[in-house]
Amino acid sequence: METPPPNSHNDILIVEDSALYVSHFEKVFATTPYSVATITNGLAAWERLQTSQPKILLLDWNLPGLDGPTICRRLRAHQCERYVFVIMLTSMQRLEDVLTGFDAGADDYMVKPFESAVLKAKVRVGIRLWELEASNTSKVQLLARANLRQQDLIQTLEEKNRVISQQTQDIQNAQVQLVETARRAGMAEIATSVLHNVGNLLNTAMTSSTVIRETVGHSRVVSLTRLAEVLRNQPQGLLEFVRSDPRGAKVTEFISEIAAALGSEHQLVAGKLAVLAESHEQIRQIIALQQSYAGVTGVKDSVHLPGLIEDATRLFIESFKKHEIAIRCDFSPELPAILVEKHKLLQILINLLTNARDATKSRNREDRHIRITAACGTPDTVTMKLTDNGVGISPENQERIFNFGFTTKADGHGFGLHGCANLAREMGGTLKASSPGQGQGATFSLTLPIK
Repeated sequence: METPPPNSHNDILIVEDSALYVSHFEKVFATTPYSVATITNGLAAWERLQTSQPKILLLDWNLPGLDGPTICRRLRAHQCERYVFVIMLTSMQRLEDVLTGFDAGADDYMVKPFESAVLKAKVRVGIRLWELEASNTSKVQLLARANLRQQDLIQTLEEKNRVISQQTQDIQNAQVQLVETARRAGMAEIATSVLHNVGNLLNTAMTSSTVIRETVGHSRVVSLTRLAEVLRNQPQGLLEFVRSDPRGAKVTEFISEIAAALGSEHQLVAGKLAVLAESHEQIRQIIALQQSYAGVTGVKDSVHLPGLIEDATRLFIESFKKHEIAIRCDFSPELPAILVEKHKLLQILINLLTNARDATKSRNREDRHIRITAACGTPDTVTMKLTDNGVGISPENQERIFNFGFTTKADGHGFGLHGCANLAREMGGTLKASSPGQGQGATFSLTLPIK
């Protein structure tokens, strides 16, 4: 057997300086499948082991240059790329020598001379242990690589979780802003309704004031004043003036005409003053209503739903009159009070009434009407339904009508119904829409818990 190249790996490396035993080893392993190399010097063996390790090292104790136990200790201290199964060969049989060999790092121990069959058996055991160690090492390496991949995945997952967490926070902030935007849009809707109705009432009041001013400016009171001046300037007295003067003959007829004219003027002015008073009262009620619902948010009140609905419809009286929309309310007589934040409920009602008015006035028809009903849906809930005979809702839009930003109005912002649905959920209720189709009206159902 020849000494192998420095970087080659063999199954068995024999480090033995005795030519007799080297020849014996050649015979023992000649019929085995193992690749075998031989080195006869301790220093040369250590140089070889630093760069290439065999599976089995048959290591003689006494060697020139470096003895077997020293080589074994250095080998165990060296960072080998694979494990080496060491069988120490020696003629020493004392227990302390055996223990010294094992303490140096030997895996097995054979005393010269030895049986060939026993040597082959020990080598086979060493090969099995080496293969087991190699398998474990491979598995440990695979596990280490898997752990590295797992660490990379965990790091990636943590990064994604941070991104998701940030996105979730952004979504939550956007939702808060959206709720605030919807709330402000609802408040603006109420303010717009108040201003619209106050404006209509002021227009009516101004019209009445103009009529009164024109009536007073053209009043027959001036004619009555002239008649009084004529009568005052008659020296012969009123009776003689009526009897003898041609003008006096017409006094009675003139007075009757003036009385009739003044009566008509009085009736007209009284009517217009009544309109003015009614308009002023309605303006006062609308402003008082708006102030009563502009209180502190987040506070629940016991609310009688019919009264709140009537308050909401009062804001639309002039608008409904203008567009000739009839409104009818039917309430269950045993409807209980509900515990809600009334400003939120009013905001929903204002929005629904606004949409119903706009949908109904768009129809070219005479029988425009809106119907509102309220009754107990279950023992724990009340349901209000607002139905109009307006333009209706197409089937595809019924799925999107409560989506943020969705609107069918040219000047719509898409906050209204989305905000109303959110407000209903905040109060523990639901808001739903249904329609037979376009041109067939729509119904909005608001269900709220009683408590």
